[in-house]
Amino acid sequence: MSEVLLIRLGSSSSELIPWVVWSDAEQDVIAAGELNGAKELVKLSEHGDGREVRVLLPACDVTLKTVVLPGKFNRQLQAALPFMLEEDLTQDIDKLFFAIGEKGLQEGKHTIDIAVVDKSLMSTWRDWLEQAQLKAVQFVPDALCLPLNDNGASGIELAGQWLVRGGNWQCAAVDDSWFEQYLQLAGLHHKDETDEPYSFVAYSPFTAEVENVQVEDGTPELPLKLLAGNLKATSFNLLQGEFAFKKEGSKVWRTWRTAAMVAGIAVVMQLGYRGGMAWYLSGQVEQEKAAFTELYKQAFPGSRMRPNLMERDLRRKMKALNGSDGGDVGFLAMLEQVAPLFSQSGSFVPSSFRYDAKRSELRMEASANGFQDFEKFKTVAQQQGFSVTQGSLSNDGDKVLGSVSVRKGG
Repeated sequence: MSEVLLIRLGSSSSELIPWVVWSDAEQDVIAAGELNGAKELVKLSEHGDGREVRVLLPACDVTLKTVVLPGKFNRQLQAALPFMLEEDLTQDIDKLFFAIGEKGLQEGKHTIDIAVVDKSLMSTWRDWLEQAQLKAVQFVPDALCLPLNDNGASGIELAGQWLVRGGNWQCAAVDDSWFEQYLQLAGLHHKDETDEPYSFVAYSPFTAEVENVQVEDGTPELPLKLLAGNLKATSFNLLQGEFAFKKEGSKVWRTWRTAAMVAGIAVVMQLGYRGGMAWYLSGQVEQEKAAFTELYKQAFPGSRMRPNLMERDLRRKMKALNGSDGGDVGFLAMLEQVAPLFSQSGSFVPSSFRYDAKRSELRMEASANGFQDFEKFKTVAQQQGFSVTQGSLSNDGDKVLGSVSVRKGG
């Protein structure tokens, strides 16, 4: 990126919005200013033309967490992260957006960095920019762009708060009124862990003496100039998943897009007129064929469908399901015996069935209001002479989900 329009949004639409145009080549600010709230963002559309737009968000609105994982990070663990963090968060996880940071290792265990933001706030920030015709390519917490201090923390004052970076994935926004107390607590905590003094590099004037804290003066700079200079080293981006940045097409395409759409519609209408009669004659046959094929696949998943042998295959499969192929119990016969047990097992409700003909085993995915109803079904089934194997159970909101396998015999 050669030039960047960097905007620092606030938590509400009435907060002041500082901005700078940063030149990566000159390593300096070439334009700067401040807006009186989100309604004035449209004034930056000219500055954003031809430049990348990157946005700083208040660190007080973004929660950074490092999660220790039970194994190597994968899609299944990513889906489970909100539930792993649920007890540490004050809001309903359904109202929160979770962005993935860097993977790591702690004492031989896999970790993942997570940023958590209110979904509605993310949507609000995005709407402000869209209304001003500004297309942001990056959202990042402001304090995450401060220089790292390996021996402690670094900070700068912005909009009545001190932005603090205490580590690679540790940020805070502290009101001026109690910033000294914040440093005192940080110094005491550091002293409990090591004999070395806690170091704090201040990039804004800070003259107070804080016990157990060694305050060092950084080069005083405008807050956004300091943050812009470190932006390139900050690869994290909150624009992920449903908020991911989508590249726009070229201006030439946007100019001709309407004409191309009209021409395309005309071509489609002409082809539709010519092909309409042929489609009408063959459509009903194809629909019935597709519907029958779908029913066959649902009834016999994994089976190869052979239209010329359909009748014979169906007879053979129905014979097997009824237990008439030499086995002791077929699927339908076993289901007929097991089904009455569901009403005797409280809230136990099966959601899907699979039948292993070789093992004469009926496998079910089920849900219940509690673990005890799974045990109730197991007890009732065993009393009727079935052998029951219960798989792993897990909580899903107010429901318990799990798997159960049932076989005839002790």
